[in-house]
Amino acid sequence: MIPRPRYYWLRIGCLPMLVVLAGLAGVSPAAEAQPFFVATPNAIVRVDAAGTVKTFFTPTQVDGKATPLADVAVSRSGLVYAIESKRGVVWRLQDKNNDGDAHDAGEAIRFRDDNAVGVRLKSPLSVAVSQRVVPEKKELRDVVYVYDPILQATVKLEDLEGDGAAQATNELCLLQQSTAAKPLTAMRMVTDDASRLLAVNANLRGVVRLIDHNQDCTAAVVNKGDEPDGCSLEEMFSEYHVVKDNAGVNPDLREPFGIAVTSKDVMFVSDWPQKIGDPAQILRLQDLSKDEDAQDSGEATLFSNGLCDDGKLTFSVPTSMALDQKGALYVADFNLGMILKLVDKNGDKDASDAGECKVFVKELKEPLGLAALPPPVPPPAINFVTGIKDLIKGSDLLLKEGATQKFSVAVVDSTTGNPLSGLKVACDPLGSCLQCLPKAGLTDALGRLIFEVARRAAPTGDEGLVVSTLGTARFINVTQDGDSDADGVPDSLDNCPTFANPDQADQDGDDVGDACDFNVDPVVELSRQNRVAHVTVLLACDAAYEVAIRVALTQGEVAGQGNFVGLCTGDRASYPVIVVGRGPSAFAPGPAEVKAVAIVKDGTTVVGSQRWGRPVELVAP
Repeated sequence: MIPRPRYYWLRIGCLPMLVVLAGLAGVSPAAEAQPFFVATPNAIVRVDAAGTVKTFFTPTQVDGKATPLADVAVSRSGLVYAIESKRGVVWRLQDKNNDGDAHDAGEAIRFRDDNAVGVRLKSPLSVAVSQRVVPEKKELRDVVYVYDPILQATVKLEDLEGDGAAQATNELCLLQQSTAAKPLTAMRMVTDDASRLLAVNANLRGVVRLIDHNQDCTAAVVNKGDEPDGCSLEEMFSEYHVVKDNAGVNPDLREPFGIAVTSKDVMFVSDWPQKIGDPAQILRLQDLSKDEDAQDSGEATLFSNGLCDDGKLTFSVPTSMALDQKGALYVADFNLGMILKLVDKNGDKDASDAGECKVFVKELKEPLGLAALPPPVPPPAINFVTGIKDLIKGSDLLLKEGATQKFSVAVVDSTTGNPLSGLKVACDPLGSCLQCLPKAGLTDALGRLIFEVARRAAPTGDEGLVVSTLGTARFINVTQDGDSDADGVPDSLDNCPTFANPDQADQDGDDVGDACDFNVDPVVELSRQNRVAHVTVLLACDAAYEVAIRVALTQGEVAGQGNFVGLCTGDRASYPVIVVGRGPSAFAPGPAEVKAVAIVKDGTTVVGSQRWGRPVELVAP
């Protein structure tokens, strides 16, 4: 009989019990039922769609010092991640020669272990995996999450150096540190299709969502009041957000353990009974009221009462769960040594009716973790289609108090530009005065999805939206409609709301005013016997971005080019470009023509570019 978890053991840090609990690991993202990977203490086994079981990885076969396994997760890349609890080892497994196992040379790599530099894992309990788009390579890279109760933290691992492991200091970061105010014991974790992490929190007897909105590798705890009295980022929807706990409407969770989530944000949470031997239950959670949680009436319902095979079988220790693409829920039970298949055949949102729970696999030895291989997806990119002013200074949505505004996004394959249909896109507000509906949805045949944003009160500070899909996200500034640049044109109609341009000039016809695009001072000073021209470029781009400017100045038979490379200021600024004239003579005071190009980069990624040409007046010193 598996030892039952007691949350006070985790709170006081009793090491022997933590080591035992670390053997109860595992949930991962759900996908189609071919194949499944199951973590047992001694091996990872592979289960195909027909229920055929084959040993995929036995750690002692490649490492004689290996300790029992605790959990398993599977990436869309096909890589399998397994954890040992006692040694703190994370294995990365791949069947390179297609012989059905990961025992051959180079197929089992210690992704992170006790030889790592920096923070070392002590006793990992659960693991989940997502992916992140690497823009400069246009590819997806695995991101692995591990919860360690001795560290009292959820960590993020990523192979940044491209050596197949995450052993370096910068390849591990503490995503969320458990605190007295916001304790986190992630018995099981799963990432949804928009790369947001969901964890079963034993201390809260509920489910929390961790979202690293600003990509600083933390999911900070920020409290949000029920009714906003301002709209600053300090009052935003927290990066640590409670989805379900016992403060919500019944049914409550008693001793939650496993979790699975669909592409439409329907969650299933397994719940152990209070009395050993009694049936477990599985709750179905769905945010019907669109308030970012499942605490309201009708949002938490009983999906299974722990009875299977038409009441002939009772399960009481469901350790992990996974979903296939048709919506069937697979449940691994430790005591029974089985995987059960639950299907809501009649659409009543439960699997308690005759024939809705059947045995899928028997005779497994103490199954702990269960993961299904998700289908592969090309690296996506998010484009704003309508409703967003995509300026070189940033992406803005204008919204008055009490108003709503729609905007649409398109998700495309970043390598080909082809639309990606059926992909989940989430919209998370930063600012408690905002509401984005739907909070998540699936793209249509054109890869598009429409969101509607509502402002519930006037803003008092910065706010915005994080729009995310698998492995990538974009930020939208949400600003109050008005006349912020005092040019007499309302922001909602202004083609450049950040800089005054009463004439609304738009030379390139891109619906972005010339003042926001790019500009050149019409007066150019000459020096050094008129051989040198000092051109001033006016440009607005986000702080810390790098800008490269190239200017070509022509006056009759005299011409020259100049360059400038430097950092953006975050506001409209003047950038000096020196141009040396070449030709039969020097420049002369009088009219000339300027053509300029500005390229703005975030690292190696181009985030904006502008071209501009205009007549200028050359003046002598």
